[in-house]
This record gives sequence, structure tokens and C-alpha cells, in this order.
Amino acid sequence: MQNSTVLVTGGSGLIGTHLIKSLISEGSIVISLARSYPLQTLGIVPEYPGACFQIEGDIRNQALLEEIFANHQPTHLVHLAAQPIVGSALENAEPTFDINIRGTWLLLEAARKYGKLRSIVIASSDKAYGQQNTLPYRENFELKAKYPYDVSKQATEQLAMSYYHTHGLPISITRCGNTFGAYDLNFSRIVPGTILSCLKNEDIIIRSSGRLQRCYVYAEDVADAYLRLLTAPQERVAGQAFNVGNPTATSVIDIVKNIQQTIPESQSRIVIQNQVFGEIEHQSLDSSKIASILGWQPRSPLYQALEKTVAWYRSYRCMQSQPPRKP
Repeated sequence: MQNSTVLVTGGSGLIGTHLIKSLISEGSIVISLARSYPLQTLGIVPEYPGACFQIEGDIRNQALLEEIFANHQPTHLVHLAAQPIVGSALENAEPTFDINIRGTWLLLEAARKYGKLRSIVIASSDKAYGQQNTLPYRENFELKAKYPYDVSKQATEQLAMSYYHTHGLPISITRCGNTFGAYDLNFSRIVPGTILSCLKNEDIIIRSSGRLQRCYVYAEDVADAYLRLLTAPQERVAGQAFNVGNPTATSVIDIVKNIQQTIPESQSRIVIQNQVFGEIEHQSLDSSKIASILGWQPRSPLYQALEKTVAWYRSYRCMQSQPPRKP
């Protein structure tokens, strides 16, 4: 990635922060487009002065997108910007559809007009599969999204493939499992929310029954998958979707108990509300395709990755000022 310039939308998010660190360490110049700039407070940008240009803005601002392409001349694009919370999409679908679908379309249109990108990676989600009778999910499964967030990700994929087939944009798609790791300040997610509750000795709120099963994958491993897709020969990856995760599913209650074990001093108790609807019951991913084509596989055992994640939250100096996790 030396001598490359990478535009990362949603650069201040969980995957974006890890990916930006990896890109800069590989010698890239990064353009991070996000609606807020926590990169300095997370301790990322000062490590690499002059290597990351941060732009505050919204992917639905077409004029801004075209200005970024014209002024910064990126060679690669990673599209991570999205409304990522399933519960928020269930409560109010309009912002999710507007950001995830219309925002993707506007970005792809700006990329088409620019016409100089060597590779484009678009973030979908394992949620695009919907409820399947067979596990783990494989890329050749029919997408069966039903609920708002899931539908928005399926639509994102269809838009991306339209621009690949119609305009020849060098697009590949990722379908990641539940990603966790350092730098995630969205405390409505189960991993950071549970860590925060344990460190503050507050109740751990599980909104579901706790029996939902998910594929959990460490953010550093996900960033590695993105790097491999960006640098792969496009004839091997363009026009294709790739699972990024593992075939082993873990229940919500088990992930919470694993976190509790890494914070033995905590006196937090688990409160199961069992109030969630519109959630897929069981999900796991067969990632043999990206393993065979690009040699990627998750390298971080779950418990070790959770220990590293907890260590970061312990050291995060602003953690105590964060609001409690909302049920």
C-alpha cells in the first residue's frame, strides 16, 4: 500500500480506526471522512502525523464527495460509513435507509465520475443473509433480508454490484460478523457496553433472551481482511462478496460471561430483559472463500481478543465520562 491514497468513509468507527492504523503503518496516505473526529482522542492520529487527513462531513453530501475525489485523488476506497445499529433501524428505519442506501448510491456515483480508483471495498454485513436454515452462511446463499438494517445492507450490495456490472468499478464486498475491539465508543453494542458496565460495577443489560448466537470477530483481523482485498489483483476479487468471520457461533450470554471473567473484580450482575424482536436467531460464517483466494483467516482466539479489548478500555482516559449503556 505504499504510495497509495485511501479514502475511508466512516473512518472514525470501529473498523475504520483499526483499518486506518494498518493503512498508515503500510505506508498509505489516508483520507478519513466521518461525521465526527474521535481519532485524536483515541490516540491514533498523533502516532502518524501528516499521514491522515480528516474531513468532517456526511456521505449524503454529493458536492463534498466530488470535492474530496477532485482534491485528494484517492487511489483506493473503503466504504464503511453507515447507520450500524440494528435496534435503531427497528425503531426508526428512515435514517438507516437514507444513510445506508442513498449514501452508498451517492458515493458510488461520485466514484464513477472520478473514474481513477484501483480498488473499492464496500462493507455489507452478515445480516444481509437474513434467517437461513443452514449454517454457517456461505457466499452463494440467497440473501433473505427482512428487517430494516438487514434490508439496507442487502440493498447496499445490490447497488454496488450494479455499478460493477454497469460501469466496471473494481468493487468487492465484505460480509463481516459481529466485530469488536478497541476504539468502539458505541456502548449500545454488547461487547463495549458489557465492558463499561463491568468496570463501573453497573448492571449488565441484555435486551434479548441472551440465547441469540453470533459470529464474533476481532477488529484487527477484520482490518487485515480489508487490506488483503484492497491489494489483491482485481481479477480475483472484483464483483464478489467475501465472508469475514468464523463458523463458530457464540451466544450473547456466553460473550458476556467471557467478558466478566476478564474483569474478575467486577460485581456487576446480568439482567436479561428478553424484549428484542426482529433479530436473527443464529448466525455464523464460512470464510473458506477468502481463505482460499487471499489466505485470510481470523488469527485472534476469542478470549485473548476480549482480554486485549478490555485492556484498552481500562486505559481509555475518557471512559469514566461516558454515559451508562442504555437498555
